[in-house]
Amino acid sequence: MRDTPVPHCSASSDGRWDVGVVVSFGFFIPARFISSLTHGAINGHPSLLPRYRGPAPLTHTLLNDDRKSGVCVIDVSAAAFDVGHVLLKREVDVPPTALYADFRATMAEHTAQCITNVLADLQSFRTSAVSQASLEHLHGLPTSAPKVSKVDSVLDPALTSVRTLVCKYRAFHGSLGISVLLNEPQRRRVSLDVIDICSIWGDSSSQHLQEAAAIATPGSSIFDKAGNRVWMRCSDGWAAVERVTVEGKKSCDAVAFANGYGVSSTQARATFMSNFSSK
Repeated sequence: MRDTPVPHCSASSDGRWDVGVVVSFGFFIPARFISSLTHGAINGHPSLLPRYRGPAPLTHTLLNDDRKSGVCVIDVSAAAFDVGHVLLKREVDVPPTALYADFRATMAEHTAQCITNVLADLQSFRTSAVSQASLEHLHGLPTSAPKVSKVDSVLDPALTSVRTLVCKYRAFHGSLGISVLLNEPQRRRVSLDVIDICSIWGDSSSQHLQEAAAIATPGSSIFDKAGNRVWMRCSDGWAAVERVTVEGKKSCDAVAFANGYGVSSTQARATFMSNFSSK
């Protein structure tokens, strides 16, 4: 926005807009823009600041398995992103099974409501605004929430705990998704389309499954006929996979994957690559 002209308000006698409102804007707003607005600019940020400053607060909330999130309406600062005084704060509980798309929709609604409330009485909210430093004892020291990339979504089972896999599944669901690599020369990606995030190994597993999996290494898998799922060994336990998409193929359920890629129901086999991050 360095060379973008300040917009003129034809409805105003002095050509100035009353106030600016930004949400998930992604561009730094220069001081000349802010000062051109009669009452400055406000930003609706979906986190409990100063936690998760940056472009991807919702993603990092789910990646870290937070149980509490929120919305802060802040003054837009000409100094840096997401550092302005907090005019209004609303805390929001995060369901332990929330997936990104649903969580985003919920937080968008809360953000809209908070912004509307602030605009209805901006001067009063400005009078009672607090610095983010004063909230550190409640929300912790400032942390960043940078954008994530496709690289973050490819998992090495040997380096991925079940908790991390579930958190990434929730955070990347409907966008990047998560995937592992087939243990084959082509190293095709396998998108883990549906993970049962409520199931824990042993909930419904028969004794022979427990015995077969006892000596399995990360990347191994075993087919659970009774549950119609493939259990994948992570660094510290097992994750329940119900639907996948192999690179270049159509999406299929666990039964079809097990039949097509030799996932046994009697012994754990090295279906997915592990320790590849260091190779």
